[in-house]
Amino acid sequence: MRILLLCFTLLFSSKLFASNVPPKLFTLQAIVVDSISKQPLEAASISIAELHKNTIANANGIGSFDSLPKGFYTIQCAFLGYHPTQKK
Repeated sequence: MRILLLCFTLLFSSKLFASNVPPKLFTLQAIVVDSISKQPLEAASISIAELHKNTIANANGIGSFDSLPKGFYTIQCAFLGYHPTQKK
């Protein structure tokens, strides 16, 4: 079986620099690709275990989570025919 590769990008929300802002929220993007061909895996399931949030990768293998509080998370990814993977 092939292995999923998972890459993460942490983006700041647009309200980070406004005054009187509540706690900072972040966007996390996960990119899911085949470990051999490096092709994106559309419709891969991506989840954040601690928050019980789920998303599905788009045609470019990208899944996004918005409005996340600062913290440490376990990102899990699954796709039919591949070994599931997780990253902390």
